[in-house]
Amino acid sequence: MRQAPEIAARYASAWSRLDAFTVETHNGSGVILSEKLRYAHGEAHVRSALAAGGLDLLHIEPASIRAENGLTAPGLLIVAASTLPRSRS
Repeated sequence: MRQAPEIAARYASAWSRLDAFTVETHNGSGVILSEKLRYAHGEAHVRSALAAGGLDLLHIEPASIRAENGLTAPGLLIVAASTLPRSRS
């Protein structure tokens, strides 16, 4: 698995806003509260939420987002962008 900064850097120059993040995932749809009281998101839900927020999905891949009690938590590494005007600050 590649690292998030490496993936984000590949897209950074072409977009005015770039977001790279991970979410815990599950095999179903929508969002659930897991037994460990952590939210887990279905991939289809993540895709539709990004679209609803006006973000373009540039990259998505499975990722182990943390280790807990010797087990890895399933997740997604996501890079999304928008072409909102850049701040002139």
